[in-house]
Amino acid sequence: MRRELRKLVLLGLLFAVAVAAIAIPRIDFSVFGNRLERGNKDTFLGLTLGLDLQGGTHLVYRGINEGGDTPSVDDMEGARRIIEGRVNQFGLSEPTVQLIGTPPDRILVQLPGLKGEAITVRFTGDTVTVDQIKESLASAEIGRPDAEVTRNDDGSVTLQFDKLSPAQRDATGSVIKESEANRIQAAFRSRFPATVFVSYPTTPPAIPTPVPGATSTPAATSPPVASATSTPFRVPTLEDVQRIITGLGVTGASIAQTNPGTFTVQVPNFRADAVDSAGDVVLGHDSQIRDALFVEFGQPTIFSTIGDLQQFTVGGGVQEAKHLIGQTAQLEFLERTCSPLLPADTSQPW
Repeated sequence: MRRELRKLVLLGLLFAVAVAAIAIPRIDFSVFGNRLERGNKDTFLGLTLGLDLQGGTHLVYRGINEGGDTPSVDDMEGARRIIEGRVNQFGLSEPTVQLIGTPPDRILVQLPGLKGEAITVRFTGDTVTVDQIKESLASAEIGRPDAEVTRNDDGSVTLQFDKLSPAQRDATGSVIKESEANRIQAAFRSRFPATVFVSYPTTPPAIPTPVPGATSTPAATSPPVASATSTPFRVPTLEDVQRIITGLGVTGASIAQTNPGTFTVQVPNFRADAVDSAGDVVLGHDSQIRDALFVEFGQPTIFSTIGDLQQFTVGGGVQEAKHLIGQTAQLEFLERTCSPLLPADTSQPW
């Protein structure tokens, strides 16, 4: 009877310890100068979940020499080190990069928590909220309410998808349907217009009064300054700005006057300055508006643009891992041809 009682007491103590371990996932205390620490804010009691529990990416690469024969152990180890160095750039917790096979001819890459595809967007001035992006993704135009949207510390926003549909092409290779990422980008540019702020002074600039007997000589390096009387001073009106915007062909622009000489121009499908294939600069909407206003009314005192889609990067997840690893895990051996040690002509410097 006593033996059975001791067993029950022992089982009860073990059960109590197990319950306490589950109830207190984070342990950190000191006993007689010895610190006992286990667990962290990310994992339960410091345990690491496998890919079958937490999800992630499992990749296997087979090594084949250019001649078709099996690579040596040193070749495979060199490729493994290269892949491991690139995998560490993802900043994931405990990735696995190891050789498999006897002799090793494959490389196993396990990336915990890495899955799906992601789009990173950034609007200047952080004018677009996470809720607005979620609402746009859930619209009939895009139809992706399943996307996870999070704002990053640097102000950018990450859209996480299980999968993004690629572009569809016909037999000749021409695109018949844009990729899902391109359609999302076009919808964002249309839904979230950029805003151009323009402000002109309402009084003419003061002309300095010359001091009798004083002379001044401009520095030789100073740029020429246009005379204040070269263009008659006039504060632009709302009709003036509307006429200029219409003449530039900026479709869908919404123009408002907040104060005399101060205007806001909302431009959907905003296009920033870019460089074409020939290397020539193609002016964006804001540069075109600024130049057109300058010709007629001179330089504005305030001209700024916020809310334009400054960044739209497609990557993350499995596709980015495959692209990065596939680019860097290739070893190329070249033979170096050295020049002769002595010059062919002793009269020439060598």
